[in-house]
Amino acid sequence: MDISKGQSLARAADKDFVDDKKLMPLHNACNAAHQVRIDALNANPDYRARRAEIMNIAVEQKKPSPAKGAGGDPKND
Repeated sequence: MDISKGQSLARAADKDFVDDKKLMPLHNACNAAHQVRIDALNANPDYRARRAEIMNIAVEQKKPSPAKGAGGDPKND
């Protein structure tokens, strides 16, 4: 499969976006506002603790289940 045409179209669309004199200032303002909010959240110890808890849960959920019979559990044999 040749993706070069899609890449060319994406580059052209990105250039149009970057060159848009009305849209880019709005985009940049949104990015700045989001960064302020992210910084405020990260400064909150309760937020950081809860985020760490959620991230640990996500990591645990990505681990594959043990193979049947693994871990010495006779119910899995």
